[in-house]
Amino acid sequence: MKQNIFLLLCLLGSQLLSAQVNTTPVAATALPNQIKYEGSLVQAVKWEAAGEQHYLVLSQKTKYPSGKNDMDGYPTHNAALFAYHVVVAGDSSKLIWRIYDFIEDCGFDIIQQFIGKQIHLTDLDKNGEPEIWIMYRNQCTSDLSPATTKLIMYEGKTKYAFRGVDSVKSSPSGYTGGTYTMDKQWLSGNNAFLQYAKDYWTKHITRN
Repeated sequence: MKQNIFLLLCLLGSQLLSAQVNTTPVAATALPNQIKYEGSLVQAVKWEAAGEQHYLVLSQKTKYPSGKNDMDGYPTHNAALFAYHVVVAGDSSKLIWRIYDFIEDCGFDIIQQFIGKQIHLTDLDKNGEPEIWIMYRNQCTSDLSPATTKLIMYEGKTKYAFRGVDSVKSSPSGYTGGTYTMDKQWLSGNNAFLQYAKDYWTKHITRN
């Protein structure tokens, strides 16, 4: 019996490893000139598929003055984050998709950060086209309430999303938040995508 359990765990482990897509980190100074991004680089990776170089770039404009004041005359701030999937071939480049989310005219604290593994690629359906996972928090807040959180996955140009709030400690023994709604796209995609998304959300949704 113990031997069977061990073999099953080994099989599951090998399946998870085979679902990962190998990427190479890229420094800002090593990005091709064709790749343009806004803000400061958070992380960039590259991988090769069908003879083309694919790049995934995360960048962010952290809290900066909006040039406006709130109702009480205090200055407000903006923030923004970005993700780009770009294919480079020779001297040309093609933007496959872009994520852009922002906060404007915030007079309180800004919670904006990529969470989880930041850049995370899988190939759960083993079709050679990676699923790209990006998760982040994005909220203007004056308290410790749950923050708006999104889990975005792209396979090619097809977008899947969970939209909800993170989980925060609300009492010595309990948490609040952690809920989400999901796009209908998940229902027409591979079943493995949705199960992986649920597990990924659960693993990374609690704010430390």
